Amino acid sequence: MSKKNRKAPGEKQLRQLVDTYIAAQKNATYNYRQVSFAIGTDTPASQKAVAMYLAELAFDGKIIETAPGKYKSPNRSVVAEGTFSRRSNGKNSVILDAAPGSEPEEIFVAERNSMHALNGDKVRVVVSAARRGQDPEARVIEILETKDQQFVGTLRIEKNYAALVTDSKFLAADIILDKSRLR
Repeated sequence: MSKKNRKAPGEKQLRQLVDTYIAAQKNATYNYRQVSFAIGTDTPASQKAVAMYLAELAFDGKIIETAPGKYKSPNRSVVAEGTFSRRSNGKNSVILDAAPGSEPEEIFVAERNSMHALNGDKVRVVVSAARRGQDPEARVIEILETKDQQFVGTLRIEKNYAALVTDSKFLAADIILDKSRLR
């Protein structure tokens, strides 16, 4: 059968083929031409239909548009709760609540992903899947309970502000206070 006589798949069948292709792509990026080639559609109309369906999936949040016209499947991640542990060197972690009879797991949380949680706070995190050779990493998405904190240090008063330079090993930065709030 020649190319001209081959019938293009219907819209429903085209969407099923695209969904099957997307499910097979773990963390790879793809564009509409790659998808069209992989599912065997080569007419401009079917390629346009593939491009429109990919844009629709991205708009609905089912896939991610990494660059204009480039897509990838979202990372599958786990939401968990645990106790936040802060370190002044930025190597924070969360100790996940363990099921009875198992050991609690400690997962790294970068400072940029800590959402300003303090030591001992109960947090909800998203644990990202580990890459080969890398440990899993968590991102704080919600602070559930805050632990009462007291900080001891030296109060340094400047012209417009005051800074509490803490003696604590848990904070990497000083606590800045508005000078008008000091009594």
